[in-house]
Amino acid sequence: MSKLNCVLLIDDDPITNSINERLFRKLQISERIEVKNNVDEAIEYLQKNIGNDNWKCPEIILVDIKMPGKNGFEFLERFTTMNIFNKESVKTFILSSSDDLDDLSQSFRYKLNGYIVKPLTERKILSLILEN
Repeated sequence: MSKLNCVLLIDDDPITNSINERLFRKLQISERIEVKNNVDEAIEYLQKNIGNDNWKCPEIILVDIKMPGKNGFEFLERFTTMNIFNKESVKTFILSSSDDLDDLSQSFRYKLNGYIVKPLTERKILSLILEN
């Protein structure tokens, strides 16, 4: 399995971000792991880099849906309208503590690769990479 260029983690919980980043680093499957604490930071990161010829869009995005301010669904709504080269190859996942059927059904509105219930584990990471 070749290394990913970049993984983008979007979650408002610093402990969750730290654990998830550590899991990805331990598995050594990505050159870069970008961690953003809210939707605005993630959108700003993507917009800032879109025009950079050396930048490659993250191959995997994991976004929490329950965040203060803008939630993960608002990120997904915005992401779908962004003009990013090769965006269709980005694997997008919701990573949430919610197993609420309303959240799951709302997620079907977006072109997602999966809905993962926290906590993220090595096994879940490997399966999202190998199965998608």
